[in-house]
Amino acid sequence: MFFFGLFQQLPVKILTVALLIILMVYFIRKSIKLFFDKTSFLDEKREKTLMHFSNQVTKVLGLVFFFIYLLSHSSTWQSLSLVRSWWQVPWH
Repeated sequence: MFFFGLFQQLPVKILTVALLIILMVYFIRKSIKLFFDKTSFLDEKREKTLMHFSNQVTKVLGLVFFFIYLLSHSSTWQSLSLVRSWWQVPWH
């Protein structure tokens, strides 16, 4: 019961989602590397180019999915007292 209550807190949710996305990107990148290491249907230069491109795409997609998750919880962010008190700070 304690862990379920802990998981309902927003920072824990965000950290969990971030760790899951990092793990998914890691495993996708490793599987791409394994695929290109095991196959040889292109010359080595093109395989490296495709592998580099696919690695960059997976990193960007992971970041985009994380930002989408953060934006989908923006109403929860506004209800936090820290955010609310930060917006009430007078700017001098």
